[in-house]
Amino acid sequence: MSSPEAALWWARSRAEGPLRVATATRTPAGMLRLVERDGEHCWLLTRPPDDVTPAVLRELRMQVLPAEFPNETSRLLAASLRCCWTNIQASPWPGQPATMCEVLDVVDQLTPGRGKEVLHRFGMGAFRRLNASRWLDIDDDVQRVCLGPRVATWPDQDLPALRELCRELPPPRPVSGLFDDLLQPLGDKQRDALVSAWAALEYGCEPTSEAALPALRDAALRHLLDQMLQRTGRTLVHAGAYLWTSGYRDDIAAVLAANGWGILPPLERAALILVLIHSVAIPRAEGRLAGDDWQSTHPTTPTHLRKLSQVRGQRRLSDALQWLRAAGLVRLVRGADSEMAGASYVPGPALRRLTPAARQRLQENLILAVGPDTALATAITVRRRLGRPEVTTSQRSGS
Repeated sequence: MSSPEAALWWARSRAEGPLRVATATRTPAGMLRLVERDGEHCWLLTRPPDDVTPAVLRELRMQVLPAEFPNETSRLLAASLRCCWTNIQASPWPGQPATMCEVLDVVDQLTPGRGKEVLHRFGMGAFRRLNASRWLDIDDDVQRVCLGPRVATWPDQDLPALRELCRELPPPRPVSGLFDDLLQPLGDKQRDALVSAWAALEYGCEPTSEAALPALRDAALRHLLDQMLQRTGRTLVHAGAYLWTSGYRDDIAAVLAANGWGILPPLERAALILVLIHSVAIPRAEGRLAGDDWQSTHPTTPTHLRKLSQVRGQRRLSDALQWLRAAGLVRLVRGADSEMAGASYVPGPALRRLTPAARQRLQENLILAVGPDTALATAITVRRRLGRPEVTTSQRSGS
């Protein structure tokens, strides 16, 4: 390519910025060629002598052309670099695509306390400026962000500082996308209240009081919270006066059980049944325990568990009880047995996650296990074979 042609290319790049051309185009003298991923196009950028950058103007105490909202623009470029420069040992360009939401989430973490509307307004402006100057390559239709060809002009001596910057910046927070249509219309305060309530219900080991969470007190937010849970196979469970927790939806629980997903192994199941019989079923039959929520102050002692330990071995039983404790299905109580040393157990908080229908099924299963020849067990068996709805305690009592 002749010198006049090269001069024209340089002048055009000065006027338009980095030039996107077909790959078949020859590279003008003194220009950097960057081939895109598809191999059909490439970018041509000028290479100044000794790779000098505008930063030299600060050393010369000369004024630099001011950028609009420089802090916002620089912050968003840094966030884009954090999201797109996934292999910081390699060159920044071309990097990997990211979404505009991921980049804005990093900016949000850098400037906590800003409202979503302010973040979006300043962010969109910075995106437009960086796209126009080719520091970023943005596809508005699919909300995709890629590093632009200008990042390839950073001198090698600047890359260590840029790598350190990327290490210090927070990564974008994971977003499932499952709840976007429920959360996006909300203000920051309502969204935070809803997400906090979801986390408290799903991660907490005990039911949560309405007094602690605004999303449980407000009927509209509680409805949205139940919708969020429903989408993950869960549902709100009323666990007492002003108390709430979450549990598996009845239809989901039936499918899980039918496929053998997440069910208890035989020994753990046997140990749990013994605890429920001695701590709940027998005290309830004797009138020492009211209600149907499986809470009990009557421990299952080592004496009650002795036969099972003789059949299966004390070590295996201990492992099974430890597994049940970790799952929250039983809780340890010490010093409850005067005849034998060892730990006693009562039902754990995980049983409070059972829905009313699930509690009823568990109660009926215990009846079938303890007294399979009783009239009540026969009635349960016949009803289940006929596929009739379960009879709840309140229906039997006429309330």
